[in-house]
Amino acid sequence: MVPLPSQREAHSGPGGASPHFHRFHGALPPSFNSYWGGCYYWNGSYYYWDGDYYSTDRQRFGRYQRRFPVDSESEVASNRAVFFFPPVPPPLGTPPPPGSPETGRNEAPAELSPFINDPFYAPLGTRLQARDLSKKQLQQLDLLRQKKTELREELRSEIQWTKDSPAAIRLSDLEKLSRKQTPSIRQLETEAEQLRADLLYHGLVGMFWGSGDWNEGRPWMLGQGGLNRPRRETLAYEFKVVRAAIFYQEGLSPAQRRLLREVAMELQVEAFRPTATTLSDESLLAFQPETARIRLSPALRPELATKLAAFKKQKDALKSELRGALYRLDVATSSQRTKALREFATVQAPQLESLDVLAEELRGLLRPEDLLGRSASEPQPKEVGEAENEYHDAVLLPGLSPEQRRLLYDDAMEKLSLPLPAGESVSW
Repeated sequence: MVPLPSQREAHSGPGGASPHFHRFHGALPPSFNSYWGGCYYWNGSYYYWDGDYYSTDRQRFGRYQRRFPVDSESEVASNRAVFFFPPVPPPLGTPPPPGSPETGRNEAPAELSPFINDPFYAPLGTRLQARDLSKKQLQQLDLLRQKKTELREELRSEIQWTKDSPAAIRLSDLEKLSRKQTPSIRQLETEAEQLRADLLYHGLVGMFWGSGDWNEGRPWMLGQGGLNRPRRETLAYEFKVVRAAIFYQEGLSPAQRRLLREVAMELQVEAFRPTATTLSDESLLAFQPETARIRLSPALRPELATKLAAFKKQKDALKSELRGALYRLDVATSSQRTKALREFATVQAPQLESLDVLAEELRGLLRPEDLLGRSASEPQPKEVGEAENEYHDAVLLPGLSPEQRRLLYDDAMEKLSLPLPAGESVSW
Protein backbone atom coordinates (compact mmCIF):
# COMPACT_ATOMS: atom_id res chain seq x y z
CA MET A 1 0.00 0.00 0.00
CA VAL A 2 1.37 3.43 -0.95
CA PRO A 3 1.91 5.62 2.13
CA LEU A 4 0.33 9.06 2.12
CA PRO A 5 2.56 12.05 1.54
CA SER A 6 2.32 12.84 5.26
CA GLN A 7 4.31 9.64 5.85
CA ARG A 8 7.31 10.85 3.88
CA GLU A 9 10.82 10.01 4.93
CA ALA A 10 12.49 13.37 5.37
CA HIS A 11 15.95 14.78 4.64
CA SER A 12 17.29 12.02 2.41
CA GLY A 13 17.38 11.17 -1.26
CA PRO A 14 16.44 7.82 -2.78
CA GLY A 15 18.62 4.99 -1.54
CA GLY A 16 20.22 7.24 1.06
CA ALA A 17 21.65 9.58 -1.57
CA SER A 18 22.94 12.96 -0.57
CA PRO A 19 20.26 15.68 -0.92
CA HIS A 20 22.67 18.29 -2.35
CA PHE A 21 21.98 19.70 -5.80
CA HIS A 22 23.75 21.75 -8.44
CA ARG A 23 23.11 25.48 -8.11
CA PHE A 24 23.39 28.49 -10.36
CA HIS A 25 26.19 30.96 -9.71
CA GLY A 26 25.75 34.66 -10.33
CA ALA A 27 22.73 36.68 -11.41
CA LEU A 28 20.03 35.19 -13.61
CA PRO A 29 17.12 36.93 -15.32
CA PRO A 30 14.83 38.17 -12.52
CA SER A 31 11.77 36.80 -14.31
CA PHE A 32 12.94 33.21 -13.82
CA ASN A 33 10.16 31.03 -12.49
CA SER A 34 11.51 27.86 -10.91
CA TYR A 35 8.35 25.80 -11.21
CA TRP A 36 8.79 23.00 -13.75
CA GLY A 37 5.70 20.95 -13.17
CA GLY A 38 4.73 17.34 -12.66
CA CYS A 39 7.29 14.66 -11.97
CA TYR A 40 10.02 12.78 -13.79
CA TYR A 41 11.26 9.21 -13.43
CA TRP A 42 14.91 8.43 -12.74
CA ASN A 43 16.78 5.48 -11.27
CA GLY A 44 13.72 3.86 -9.70
CA SER A 45 12.05 6.97 -8.28
CA TYR A 46 9.65 9.70 -9.32
CA TYR A 47 10.76 13.23 -8.43
CA TYR A 48 8.12 15.93 -7.89
CA TRP A 49 8.66 19.65 -8.33
CA ASP A 50 7.84 20.53 -4.71
CA GLY A 51 10.61 18.47 -3.08
CA ASP A 52 8.89 15.08 -2.79
CA TYR A 53 10.12 11.87 -4.37
CA TYR A 54 8.49 8.46 -4.53
CA SER A 55 10.55 5.26 -4.53
CA THR A 56 8.90 2.53 -6.64
CA ASP A 57 11.03 -0.15 -4.92
CA ARG A 58 10.35 0.94 -1.35
CA GLN A 59 6.84 2.24 -2.17
CA ARG A 60 7.35 5.27 0.01
CA PHE A 61 7.49 9.01 -0.33
CA GLY A 62 10.56 10.92 0.76
CA ARG A 63 11.96 14.43 0.64
CA TYR A 64 14.86 15.83 -1.33
CA GLN A 65 16.30 19.33 -1.33
CA ARG A 66 14.86 21.27 -4.24
CA ARG A 67 17.38 22.68 -6.65
CA PHE A 68 15.58 26.03 -6.73
CA PRO A 69 13.28 27.73 -4.24
CA VAL A 70 9.74 28.26 -5.50
CA ASP A 71 8.34 31.77 -5.35
CA SER A 72 4.68 30.81 -5.31
CA GLU A 73 3.53 34.40 -4.93
CA SER A 74 5.07 35.48 -8.24
CA GLU A 75 3.57 32.45 -9.96
CA VAL A 76 0.05 33.11 -8.71
CA ALA A 77 0.30 36.85 -9.25
CA SER A 78 0.94 36.55 -12.98
CA ASN A 79 -1.81 38.05 -15.11
CA ARG A 80 -0.95 35.89 -18.08
CA ALA A 81 -2.55 32.64 -19.12
CA VAL A 82 -1.94 29.42 -17.25
CA PHE A 83 0.02 26.78 -19.15
CA PHE A 84 -0.34 23.03 -18.76
CA PHE A 85 2.21 20.48 -19.92
CA PRO A 86 1.67 16.70 -20.09
CA PRO A 87 2.98 14.13 -17.60
CA VAL A 88 6.09 12.07 -18.31
CA PRO A 89 5.24 8.46 -19.28
CA PRO A 90 6.78 5.76 -17.06
CA PRO A 91 9.05 3.10 -18.58
CA LEU A 92 7.36 -0.12 -19.63
CA GLY A 93 6.86 -2.36 -16.61
CA THR A 94 7.29 0.48 -14.10
CA PRO A 95 4.40 1.36 -11.78
CA PRO A 96 2.80 4.69 -12.66
CA PRO A 97 3.50 7.51 -10.19
CA PRO A 98 1.09 8.24 -7.38
CA GLY A 99 -0.45 11.69 -7.37
CA SER A 100 1.78 14.42 -6.00
CA PRO A 101 0.80 16.25 -2.81
CA GLU A 102 -1.74 18.98 -3.37
CA THR A 103 -0.29 22.20 -4.75
CA GLY A 104 -3.39 24.25 -4.04
CA ARG A 105 -3.30 26.03 -7.40
CA ASN A 106 -4.02 25.63 -11.11
CA GLU A 107 -5.28 22.06 -11.10
CA ALA A 108 -5.14 20.58 -14.59
CA PRO A 109 -8.52 20.12 -16.31
CA ALA A 110 -9.50 16.44 -16.30
CA GLU A 111 -10.56 16.79 -19.95
CA LEU A 112 -6.87 16.81 -20.90
CA SER A 113 -6.41 13.13 -19.97
CA PRO A 114 -7.30 11.64 -23.39
CA PHE A 115 -4.85 13.96 -25.15
CA ILE A 116 -1.58 13.42 -23.25
CA ASN A 117 0.37 12.59 -26.42
CA ASP A 118 -1.36 15.01 -28.77
CA PRO A 119 0.52 18.07 -30.11
CA PHE A 120 -2.24 20.39 -28.91
CA TYR A 121 -2.17 19.36 -25.22
CA ALA A 122 -0.66 22.61 -23.93
CA PRO A 123 -2.78 25.11 -25.89
CA LEU A 124 -5.87 23.01 -25.17
CA GLY A 125 -5.13 23.17 -21.45
CA THR A 126 -5.02 26.96 -21.55
CA ARG A 127 -8.32 27.14 -23.41
CA LEU A 128 -9.99 24.62 -21.10
CA GLN A 129 -8.83 26.52 -18.03
CA ALA A 130 -10.18 29.76 -19.50
CA ARG A 131 -13.42 27.99 -20.57
CA ASP A 132 -13.44 29.65 -23.96
CA LEU A 133 -13.43 26.79 -26.45
CA SER A 134 -15.76 27.41 -29.35
CA LYS A 135 -18.56 25.00 -30.23
CA LYS A 136 -16.66 24.07 -33.39
CA GLN A 137 -13.51 23.27 -31.44
CA LEU A 138 -15.42 21.11 -28.96
CA GLN A 139 -16.96 19.21 -31.85
CA GLN A 140 -13.52 18.73 -33.43
CA LEU A 141 -12.16 17.29 -30.20
CA ASP A 142 -15.12 14.96 -29.78
CA LEU A 143 -14.89 13.75 -33.37
CA LEU A 144 -11.13 13.23 -33.13
CA ARG A 145 -11.50 11.13 -30.01
CA GLN A 146 -14.41 9.16 -31.50
CA LYS A 147 -12.41 8.26 -34.63
CA LYS A 148 -9.40 7.25 -32.55
CA THR A 149 -11.58 5.04 -30.38
CA GLU A 150 -13.07 3.27 -33.40
CA LEU A 151 -9.65 2.57 -34.89
CA ARG A 152 -8.25 1.39 -31.56
CA GLU A 153 -11.15 -0.99 -31.00
CA GLU A 154 -10.63 -2.50 -34.45
CA LEU A 155 -6.91 -2.88 -33.78
CA ARG A 156 -7.38 -4.37 -30.31
CA SER A 157 -9.89 -6.86 -31.67
CA GLU A 158 -7.43 -8.03 -34.33
CA ILE A 159 -4.63 -8.34 -31.76
CA GLN A 160 -6.86 -10.41 -29.50
CA TRP A 161 -8.25 -12.49 -32.37
CA THR A 162 -4.80 -13.45 -33.67
CA LYS A 163 -3.00 -14.00 -30.36
CA ASP A 164 -3.14 -17.83 -30.66
CA SER A 165 -2.31 -17.94 -34.37
CA PRO A 166 1.09 -19.13 -35.61
CA ALA A 167 3.57 -16.24 -35.62
CA ALA A 168 3.80 -15.98 -39.42
CA ILE A 169 0.03 -15.96 -39.89
CA ARG A 170 -0.46 -13.42 -37.11
CA LEU A 171 2.17 -11.16 -38.60
CA SER A 172 0.50 -11.37 -42.02
CA ASP A 173 -2.94 -10.56 -40.55
CA LEU A 174 -1.63 -7.61 -38.53
CA GLU A 175 0.24 -6.21 -41.53
CA LYS A 176 -2.95 -6.46 -43.61
CA LEU A 177 -4.85 -4.41 -41.02
CA SER A 178 -1.94 -1.98 -40.87
CA ARG A 179 -2.27 -1.23 -44.59
CA LYS A 180 -5.96 -0.56 -44.06
CA GLN A 181 -5.72 1.61 -40.94
CA THR A 182 -2.53 3.61 -41.43
CA PRO A 183 -3.90 6.21 -43.92
CA SER A 184 -6.81 6.97 -41.56
CA ILE A 185 -4.51 7.37 -38.55
CA ARG A 186 -2.22 9.66 -40.54
CA GLN A 187 -5.20 11.82 -41.38
CA LEU A 188 -6.13 12.07 -37.71
CA GLU A 189 -2.56 13.09 -36.85
CA THR A 190 -2.73 15.79 -39.52
CA GLU A 191 -5.98 17.07 -38.02
CA ALA A 192 -4.40 17.08 -34.55
CA GLU A 193 -1.50 19.19 -35.83
CA GLN A 194 -3.92 21.66 -37.38
CA LEU A 195 -5.89 21.82 -34.15
CA ARG A 196 -2.68 22.69 -32.32
CA ALA A 197 -2.37 25.86 -34.38
CA ASP A 198 -6.10 26.62 -34.28
CA LEU A 199 -6.21 26.57 -30.47
CA LEU A 200 -4.00 29.64 -30.27
CA TYR A 201 -5.75 33.00 -30.33
CA HIS A 202 -5.83 34.78 -33.67
CA GLY A 203 -7.19 38.00 -35.13
CA LEU A 204 -8.07 40.92 -32.88
CA VAL A 205 -8.20 38.73 -29.78
CA GLY A 206 -4.63 37.60 -30.36
CA MET A 207 -3.53 41.13 -31.19
CA PHE A 208 -4.89 42.75 -28.04
CA TRP A 209 -4.90 39.92 -25.50
CA GLY A 210 -2.11 37.70 -26.72
CA SER A 211 -2.04 34.53 -28.79
CA GLY A 212 -1.63 32.14 -25.86
CA ASP A 213 1.88 31.17 -27.00
CA TRP A 214 4.14 30.46 -23.99
CA ASN A 215 6.99 32.34 -25.70
CA GLU A 216 5.02 35.55 -26.17
CA GLY A 217 6.68 38.39 -24.29
CA ARG A 218 9.56 36.23 -23.04
CA PRO A 219 12.30 38.77 -22.16
CA TRP A 220 15.26 36.39 -22.09
CA MET A 221 16.93 34.28 -24.78
CA LEU A 222 19.22 31.30 -24.44
CA GLY A 223 22.88 32.26 -24.57
CA GLN A 224 22.16 35.98 -24.22
CA GLY A 225 22.42 38.47 -21.35
CA GLY A 226 22.28 36.75 -17.99
CA LEU A 227 22.10 33.41 -19.80
CA ASN A 228 25.37 33.95 -21.65
CA ARG A 229 27.17 31.31 -19.63
CA PRO A 230 28.04 27.61 -19.92
CA ARG A 231 24.97 25.64 -20.97
CA ARG A 232 25.25 23.32 -17.98
CA GLU A 233 24.41 26.33 -15.80
CA THR A 234 21.26 27.26 -17.74
CA LEU A 235 19.73 23.83 -18.28
CA ALA A 236 16.50 24.77 -16.49
CA TYR A 237 15.90 27.56 -19.01
CA GLU A 238 16.76 25.33 -21.94
CA PHE A 239 14.35 22.71 -20.62
CA LYS A 240 11.53 25.25 -20.55
CA VAL A 241 12.24 26.44 -24.10
CA VAL A 242 12.37 22.89 -25.48
CA ARG A 243 9.22 21.85 -23.61
CA ALA A 244 7.31 24.84 -24.96
CA ALA A 245 8.60 24.31 -28.52
CA ILE A 246 6.83 20.94 -28.68
CA PHE A 247 3.49 22.72 -28.66
CA TYR A 248 4.11 26.30 -29.79
CA GLN A 249 7.06 26.42 -32.20
CA GLU A 250 6.12 26.59 -35.87
CA GLY A 251 8.27 24.91 -38.53
CA LEU A 252 8.74 21.59 -36.73
CA SER A 253 7.48 18.36 -38.26
CA PRO A 254 5.15 16.11 -36.21
CA ALA A 255 8.00 13.58 -35.91
CA GLN A 256 10.30 16.28 -34.52
CA ARG A 257 7.65 17.35 -32.01
CA ARG A 258 7.45 13.76 -30.76
CA LEU A 259 11.22 13.49 -30.57
CA LEU A 260 11.41 16.79 -28.68
CA ARG A 261 9.31 15.22 -25.94
CA GLU A 262 12.20 12.86 -25.28
CA VAL A 263 14.66 15.76 -25.39
CA ALA A 264 12.54 17.58 -22.79
CA MET A 265 12.35 14.47 -20.59
CA GLU A 266 16.13 14.11 -20.65
CA LEU A 267 16.72 17.82 -20.05
CA GLN A 268 14.34 17.70 -17.10
CA VAL A 269 16.47 15.03 -15.47
CA GLU A 270 19.72 16.76 -16.37
CA ALA A 271 18.52 20.09 -15.00
CA PHE A 272 16.84 19.00 -11.78
CA ARG A 273 18.29 15.65 -10.73
CA PRO A 274 20.02 15.22 -7.35
CA THR A 275 23.77 15.45 -7.82
CA ALA A 276 24.28 12.09 -6.10
CA THR A 277 22.48 10.24 -8.91
CA THR A 278 24.20 9.21 -12.13
CA LEU A 279 23.25 11.13 -15.26
CA SER A 280 22.60 8.04 -17.37
CA ASP A 281 20.54 4.95 -16.60
CA GLU A 282 22.23 2.43 -18.87
CA SER A 283 19.46 -0.17 -18.62
CA LEU A 284 16.80 2.20 -20.03
CA LEU A 285 16.39 2.55 -23.78
CA ALA A 286 14.28 5.30 -25.33
CA PHE A 287 12.50 3.21 -27.96
CA GLN A 288 9.58 3.74 -30.35
CA PRO A 289 6.94 5.20 -30.20
CA GLU A 290 8.70 8.29 -28.90
CA THR A 291 8.80 8.66 -25.06
CA ALA A 292 8.30 4.90 -24.64
CA ARG A 293 11.18 3.40 -22.66
CA ILE A 294 12.14 -0.22 -22.10
CA ARG A 295 14.53 -1.65 -19.54
CA LEU A 296 17.08 -4.06 -20.98
CA SER A 297 18.96 -6.94 -19.45
CA PRO A 298 22.72 -6.33 -19.03
CA ALA A 299 23.39 -9.71 -20.73
CA LEU A 300 22.36 -9.26 -24.36
CA ARG A 301 23.34 -11.34 -27.36
CA PRO A 302 26.12 -9.68 -29.43
CA GLU A 303 23.94 -9.27 -32.54
CA LEU A 304 21.15 -7.63 -30.54
CA ALA A 305 23.54 -5.44 -28.56
CA THR A 306 25.15 -4.18 -31.77
CA LYS A 307 21.83 -3.27 -33.39
CA LEU A 308 20.57 -1.63 -30.20
CA ALA A 309 23.73 0.47 -30.00
CA ALA A 310 23.27 1.57 -33.63
CA PHE A 311 19.64 2.53 -32.97
CA LYS A 312 20.54 4.49 -29.84
CA LYS A 313 23.42 6.27 -31.57
CA GLN A 314 21.21 7.43 -34.43
CA LYS A 315 18.38 8.54 -32.16
CA ASP A 316 20.70 10.35 -29.76
CA ALA A 317 22.34 12.15 -32.70
CA LEU A 318 18.97 13.33 -34.01
CA LYS A 319 17.95 14.56 -30.56
CA SER A 320 21.25 16.36 -30.09
CA GLU A 321 20.92 18.08 -33.48
CA LEU A 322 17.36 19.17 -32.76
CA ARG A 323 18.20 20.42 -29.28
CA GLY A 324 21.18 22.33 -30.68
CA ALA A 325 19.08 23.92 -33.41
CA LEU A 326 16.52 25.24 -30.92
CA TYR A 327 19.28 26.63 -28.71
CA ARG A 328 21.05 28.43 -31.55
CA LEU A 329 17.82 29.75 -33.08
CA ASP A 330 16.40 31.10 -29.83
CA VAL A 331 18.02 34.48 -30.62
CA ALA A 332 16.47 34.63 -34.10
CA THR A 333 13.23 36.38 -34.98
CA SER A 334 10.09 34.25 -35.03
CA SER A 335 9.93 34.17 -38.82
CA GLN A 336 13.65 33.41 -39.17
CA ARG A 337 13.41 30.60 -36.65
CA THR A 338 10.33 29.10 -38.31
CA LYS A 339 11.97 29.18 -41.75
CA ALA A 340 15.20 27.59 -40.50
CA LEU A 341 13.37 24.88 -38.60
CA ARG A 342 11.15 24.06 -41.57
CA GLU A 343 14.27 23.51 -43.67
CA PHE A 344 15.87 21.47 -40.90
CA ALA A 345 12.74 19.30 -40.67
CA THR A 346 13.25 18.32 -44.29
CA VAL A 347 16.86 17.37 -43.55
CA GLN A 348 15.96 15.18 -40.57
CA ALA A 349 12.90 13.51 -42.11
CA PRO A 350 14.64 10.52 -43.77
CA GLN A 351 16.60 9.67 -40.62
CA LEU A 352 13.52 9.94 -38.45
CA GLU A 353 11.69 7.54 -40.74
CA SER A 354 14.61 5.10 -40.65
CA LEU A 355 14.39 4.99 -36.84
CA ASP A 356 11.07 3.17 -37.16
CA VAL A 357 12.63 0.72 -39.61
CA LEU A 358 15.48 0.01 -37.19
CA ALA A 359 13.03 -0.37 -34.32
CA GLU A 360 11.00 -2.93 -36.28
CA GLU A 361 14.16 -4.94 -36.94
CA LEU A 362 14.92 -4.90 -33.22
CA ARG A 363 11.43 -6.14 -32.37
CA GLY A 364 12.17 -9.22 -34.42
CA LEU A 365 15.28 -9.87 -32.32
CA LEU A 366 14.08 -9.00 -28.82
CA ARG A 367 13.08 -11.90 -26.57
CA PRO A 368 11.27 -11.81 -23.21
CA GLU A 369 14.53 -12.55 -21.37
CA ASP A 370 16.10 -9.43 -22.91
CA LEU A 371 13.69 -7.18 -21.02
CA LEU A 372 13.56 -6.22 -17.36
CA GLY A 373 10.51 -4.88 -15.56
CA ARG A 374 8.06 -5.36 -12.79
CA SER A 375 7.39 -8.95 -11.78
CA ALA A 376 4.25 -10.34 -13.35
CA SER A 377 3.30 -11.80 -9.96
CA GLU A 378 3.05 -8.38 -8.33
CA PRO A 379 -0.59 -7.42 -7.68
CA GLN A 380 -1.83 -4.50 -9.76
CA PRO A 381 -5.19 -2.90 -10.50
CA LYS A 382 -7.01 -4.36 -13.50
CA GLU A 383 -6.90 -1.09 -15.43
CA VAL A 384 -3.13 -0.80 -14.92
CA GLY A 385 -2.68 -4.36 -16.17
CA GLU A 386 -4.70 -3.56 -19.30
CA ALA A 387 -2.72 -0.38 -19.85
CA GLU A 388 0.59 -2.20 -19.54
CA ASN A 389 -0.57 -4.84 -22.03
CA GLU A 390 -1.36 -2.09 -24.52
CA TYR A 391 1.94 -0.38 -23.72
CA HIS A 392 3.72 -3.67 -24.42
CA ASP A 393 1.90 -4.25 -27.72
CA ALA A 394 2.47 -0.65 -28.85
CA VAL A 395 6.20 -0.95 -28.26
CA LEU A 396 7.05 -4.59 -28.96
CA LEU A 397 4.38 -6.44 -30.98
CA PRO A 398 5.66 -7.06 -34.55
CA GLY A 399 3.51 -6.23 -37.54
CA LEU A 400 2.10 -2.83 -36.55
CA SER A 401 2.78 0.42 -38.38
CA PRO A 402 4.34 3.35 -36.47
CA GLU A 403 0.97 5.10 -36.65
CA GLN A 404 -0.83 2.13 -35.08
CA ARG A 405 1.79 1.98 -32.35
CA ARG A 406 1.19 5.62 -31.48
CA LEU A 407 -2.55 4.99 -31.43
CA LEU A 408 -2.19 2.15 -28.92
CA TYR A 409 0.41 4.00 -26.90
CA ASP A 410 -1.89 7.01 -26.52
CA ASP A 411 -4.60 4.77 -25.13
CA ALA A 412 -2.18 3.07 -22.73
CA MET A 413 -1.15 6.43 -21.30
CA GLU A 414 -4.76 7.42 -20.76
CA LYS A 415 -5.56 4.12 -19.05
CA LEU A 416 -2.59 4.52 -16.69
CA SER A 417 -4.40 7.56 -15.24
CA LEU A 418 -1.14 9.46 -14.91
CA PRO A 419 -1.41 12.47 -12.57
CA LEU A 420 -1.71 15.61 -14.68
CA PRO A 421 0.80 18.31 -13.71
CA ALA A 422 -0.70 21.51 -12.34
CA GLY A 423 -0.67 24.59 -14.52
CA GLU A 424 2.12 27.15 -14.44
CA SER A 425 1.93 30.89 -14.78
CA VAL A 426 4.83 32.83 -16.19
CA SER A 427 6.02 36.06 -14.62
CA TRP A 428 7.10 38.09 -17.64
